[in-house]
Amino acid sequence: AFANWRDGASGFDLSALYVDGGTNRAAARLAFEGGPSVPFAILAPEADNAGVLASVSGQIEIGSGWTLGAQVDGMFGSDFEDVAASAVLGWTVR
Repeated sequence: AFANWRDGASGFDLSALYVDGGTNRAAARLAFEGGPSVPFAILAPEADNAGVLASVSGQIEIGSGWTLGAQVDGMFGSDFEDVAASAVLGWTVR
């Protein structure tokens, strides 16, 4: 499941994926625009039991070309919990 909202340089994303403990992996196959014939996989953390892989990110325009963004990713299950977070301050020349 996912949700997305955008308004100019501001936005919000929310996603959640159920990971079956039998497969131990959630993966997304991606490719760069300049090399579509060379795909690669982004793998979720491994787990012995089923859980939820969740991600929340947002970005707001704070004025004069500056933006502030943050992202929190987590893998949650009955016997594990992994969380990672980051924040970014950006500037765009206009």
